[in-house]
Amino acid sequence: QKTSMALFCLISLTLVTTAMAKLGCQDFSYDGCHDPPATQELHVGNIEECIQNCDLFGSFGQCDFLMYYGNGRDENCHIISGDGEPAEEMANYLAACRVAGQPLKNEIENEEGKCLYEGDCLPANMCPNGCASCAKDPCSGYSGSQCLKNGDPGETATSKLPYEGCVGFCILQTLSNPWTTLTYDRESQECICYADKTSKCSIEVVMFGTTMDQVTACKA
Repeated sequence: QKTSMALFCLISLTLVTTAMAKLGCQDFSYDGCHDPPATQELHVGNIEECIQNCDLFGSFGQCDFLMYYGNGRDENCHIISGDGEPAEEMANYLAACRVAGQPLKNEIENEEGKCLYEGDCLPANMCPNGCASCAKDPCSGYSGSQCLKNGDPGETATSKLPYEGCVGFCILQTLSNPWTTLTYDRESQECICYADKTSKCSIEVVMFGTTMDQVTACKA
């Protein structure tokens, strides 16, 4: 029990703050996640070394994505491999997290003002600049998990909504409120809009094939 408490304290001191200067596909965050079994658990000095290890194991099909825990634990680089393709395995891990968070509109150059909404775009009065998909964005290979949302809740949907409904609800509220992000609890279907852009994440998740340069750009 003392060891667990010490580990919790260490992790709490090494939280990674997201979002970045401009909101985009790199700012999706997750909480209530179940750590998958690791192919390898390694100690590394930084996330770049963890990426290098994933590249090595991935070259013979044994890394789909990595989980980097910062300095919160000794074996702080977990190499994860499954039966599917890297994008599929990472998506399955994140989809199993209880809470998902995302920006409402893109602030990245050339995509600024576009609603971050998958599927058919929302009405033009809600998304006058159209919608952007993160499916093929370079930053879709980078995410945070075990994240704590910063800021006070802005507005909570009074009815239970599916995830897409929550995104639409919070985007609609931006017409008269300063909301920039949301969190969605998949179990309770609670949908909350926030003005604060940031979260604090204790794990960085990087898909195999995503380079350190890409991670750095996504975090810039």
